[in-house]
Amino acid sequence: MKKLTISIPEPCHEDWSKMTPVEQGRHCDVCSKNVVDFTTFSDEAIYKYFNKYDNLCGRFNSSQLDRSIALQRKETPNYLSYAFSGLLSLSLLTTTKTNAAPDLQGSPVIHVQQNTIKGIVIDAFGNHLSDVIIEVKSSGVTTKTDHTGYYVIEAKLGDILEFSSNPFEKKSVTVDQRKTYNIMLKSKKVGP
Repeated sequence: MKKLTISIPEPCHEDWSKMTPVEQGRHCDVCSKNVVDFTTFSDEAIYKYFNKYDNLCGRFNSSQLDRSIALQRKETPNYLSYAFSGLLSLSLLTTTKTNAAPDLQGSPVIHVQQNTIKGIVIDAFGNHLSDVIIEVKSSGVTTKTDHTGYYVIEAKLGDILEFSSNPFEKKSVTVDQRKTYNIMLKSKKVGP
């Protein structure tokens, strides 16, 4: 199983509250970089984000630092997901360093019960759709489906998830007690 450890050898000293809000965090004018707010991310979401992007700046809770973060096998009906998980298990331990500061400035951290939502997005013919955008409407947090149509996103009860991809109609669902939402997108109607 591939693991990730996040450590901050040289914390950034810029004031988070003075940075400009942007999608998934804030923009630091001093560094000219976006700083991702990882404080509400699950271990799996952090793991996937670091595997997708390089050279990151981020804000973390101290409980998220200096420990192993591992990708867990997901229960999906797709054999490609199992093959992908098998390939990941052959990798070695990875340590990632970032220049961001942990959230230790005494400001209260509000914990909202986040649920890890997962699923697969298909079209009307059962084809798995990649690059479908999934957005949590209340927070603006987004993710995309992978090449197998699989996605994972953090949301709380009552949040609305919106699924969108051209040339398909948008679809929205309200998060309830379920943890899995398999979605079928219909093609947009053409013509009158």
